[in-house]
Amino acid sequence: MVRGFAVLAAFGAYASAQSVLDLAHKAPPELFADAVITLVQRGQAPASSLEEAFRAAKQAKEPVRLVAAPDAPAGRPQLREAALRAGLDTLSLETRVVMLVAPKDTEQARKLFQSIDHPQLDARPCQDPMLADDSAYFDTAAKIGANFIAVAGPATSPADLPGIANLILANQGMTRDEFRMQIGALGLKMEMAAPDYREFAVMSDELRTALDGLTARAQGLVVPIDPLVEGARKLAIMQSSTPHCHGELRGAIGFVNWFNQQFGKQADPIEAAETLSQGDLGSPVAAVYFASSSGQALAGQFQQLRAARGKPEWSGKLADFLAKFAEWKPEGAPIDVFHQRMTVLDGLYQTIPEGEDRDKLAARAVEFLKSSGTEQQYPAEWLYQVRSFAESALNGRAKLLAKFRDSQDAGLELFAALNPLP
Repeated sequence: MVRGFAVLAAFGAYASAQSVLDLAHKAPPELFADAVITLVQRGQAPASSLEEAFRAAKQAKEPVRLVAAPDAPAGRPQLREAALRAGLDTLSLETRVVMLVAPKDTEQARKLFQSIDHPQLDARPCQDPMLADDSAYFDTAAKIGANFIAVAGPATSPADLPGIANLILANQGMTRDEFRMQIGALGLKMEMAAPDYREFAVMSDELRTALDGLTARAQGLVVPIDPLVEGARKLAIMQSSTPHCHGELRGAIGFVNWFNQQFGKQADPIEAAETLSQGDLGSPVAAVYFASSSGQALAGQFQQLRAARGKPEWSGKLADFLAKFAEWKPEGAPIDVFHQRMTVLDGLYQTIPEGEDRDKLAARAVEFLKSSGTEQQYPAEWLYQVRSFAESALNGRAKLLAKFRDSQDAGLELFAALNPLP
């Protein structure tokens, strides 16, 4: 009888999950795939549904996770990076599926992994404030024991080098000859990596940590480290001396200093003259939020509104601010306008006390989330703002989720279904 109740409970959970999945089908593909993964992780949906999530992942707007370049202007680059930490790009979604499949069916996980398009990270223009991060590919390869040559062979970017090095480190069962072959391949990859100074600078700390680990392993196996030394030297000189984006990045300088300390007795130290850039290709460009006179005026007025909270002049200050907000036209592309408006709405929601005014603002935010067009064009960034707004709700979260459920918007309804009150 107890077993019968357990079966009924499981059936009820899957039936409930099916209604969520039906809703998820109406949302952008990355939101659908993420919903499936979440439900399977919670034990609320069958593992067989992961196959559809894997297929949907290939339709995601972003092919790979992006991070803001170290010298990127403040604004959208950091928001875009934060949004993609949720794993809503194609590569992240695919590897999340693989890792869910792996514990129960290693062979199927490897087959799925083999069907993932190997990331090809071409150097992005210096004006682009974002850099690609394909570490999920190499991390997953290491965890499921994927074939080294198949994984490392097509790699061409400096960003791939830490992943390859960590893939070697993860395999503790290699013979001495296998280890020698693989560090030789890594050495060649370092020598031949395509010029991409920013990627080199960003990944350099992780690479040198991995190279320290490989050096220690080589000493234990009595394997020469000449390929690593030669490869690291040529990598640092080539990446630093070719024309690159404006400015010197500390990661690149740190890698040169590390090389001279670690390998200075085994190879010629890298001289400063060898790392002088042969040209300046420009700097990252991005819209600066709230930089216009109208944006600064609105920010100042918001501070005055916050100071008036709980005082007799509150209602008048709020009405004035909402009128100014309605007239305000933020600068930048539509996605920049979206982020700036949501930043203000979020701040207002945290400032306005519970009551009718707050409820009206929530309705206004829901309507903006529905009508801005961002949900379809930039699903990850849209979801980030939805999540941020919901986290601001505090005691009003139940009301806000109810508005999401009644919104007749697939993404908002899906968020409410996946994030019920405790």
